[in-house]
Amino acid sequence: MGSVLKSAALPESTKRELLRVLGSLPYTVLWKFEEQLEGLPKNVHIRSWMPQASILAHPNVKVFITHGGLLSTLEALKYGVPLLAIPVFGDQPGNAIRAMRSGYARKVTFSPDMAPELERELKHMLADDT
Repeated sequence: MGSVLKSAALPESTKRELLRVLGSLPYTVLWKFEEQLEGLPKNVHIRSWMPQASILAHPNVKVFITHGGLLSTLEALKYGVPLLAIPVFGDQPGNAIRAMRSGYARKVTFSPDMAPELERELKHMLADDT
């Protein structure tokens, strides 16, 4: 979620639900997270920092879940990675809307109970090669 909004600040129930959703995927999931989490599913790997551009350049990346900031959006576009945007503030909502209109993103509303919407949008994106 970028450098301003910390994933660690999410409510415990939100973290648990997001881990449930991400853990149910048949893919390796990389999550930038600022602290250790208990009960991580085997497919979810957390680090306090990750080389975003290098990861997005990898040919096996399916979806980039992001806040939708300009740099993240541009990097994903450069490497042809579709976005699942969870905009929070600043330029993020506008970037997410433009990306959706251009056809390379879907959007989830940021809230403590966003996990079901995230799950629905992820399933849609992973089943649709466009």
